[in-house]
Amino acid sequence: MEAPLIIGSLAFITTAVNLLLDFPAQTLASLRNRVPAGLLVGLKLSTLAMYGCWAAYGWARGDVLMLYGQGLALISSMLLLGQLVWIRTRKASLERT
Repeated sequence: MEAPLIIGSLAFITTAVNLLLDFPAQTLASLRNRVPAGLLVGLKLSTLAMYGCWAAYGWARGDVLMLYGQGLALISSMLLLGQLVWIRTRKASLERT
């Protein structure tokens, strides 16, 4: 198998998992809590994996537009995940004191 086919398949699978499992879970959590706040870490991780796979697929295919577009989305997703983890750890440390 060629590397672009394998990476493209992984990109498709991570997109399907993200859209079919994680987004509905986030929506249900928001409806239960009656607030849209409190993003699930799993959703951010699967989004990060999705963008990473699509950026890798763009790199493997030599598609600069896909690589840069998904690479920027990957960076912004990493920043959001880092912020989410930082806020949660800060909140946990404040609750302990």
